[in-house]
Amino acid sequence: TFLAPLCMVLLAALRLGERLTLKLLGVIAIGRAGVAVILSGDLLAGRGGNGPSADLAGIAAALASAVTYAGSMILLRRQAQRDRPEVIVLFQEFVPAVLALPFALAGWTAFPPALWLVFALIGTVGVAAHFCLTWAYARAPAGRLAVMEYTALPWAGLIGFAVFAEVPTPATLAGGALILAACLAVVRAR
Repeated sequence: TFLAPLCMVLLAALRLGERLTLKLLGVIAIGRAGVAVILSGDLLAGRGGNGPSADLAGIAAALASAVTYAGSMILLRRQAQRDRPEVIVLFQEFVPAVLALPFALAGWTAFPPALWLVFALIGTVGVAAHFCLTWAYARAPAGRLAVMEYTALPWAGLIGFAVFAEVPTPATLAGGALILAACLAVVRAR
């Protein structure tokens, strides 16, 4: 699924006319190397899933997900240059909610009232994240923002450490350092 940043760079060049430079492709390669280091550590430790016998339908779904996610980010970049963030976020939140409502009602089960606060917090953080994403794509080329997608793995490691007391492996730390280096290279390329 970490093909999405590379797809974003290519789609931004094709659909939005953004410059495709060797430096940008190199930074994407550094980020991908960080992902590879983290995943290789997990595979060597036996935490990598099913290995070579993995389900081909699952692999195809992951690849399709990467391409469609990249496409949605390119559309967000184009739309963020035209519309106000409030309009974009409203549609990002409202339309999926309306589409999911019948399925949610069909499977509705009561849950403890204390969870309403948790759901409200999750919703607030999600809306704030959409505003930040829309703001970023309105101001920077999609290709340069693509490398930031790789930070999902180091963030997951930090959250795992903070919430579940999971100690990051040396491979996670090394891969995170590569990803951080790639992100800093993009920031310095202003």
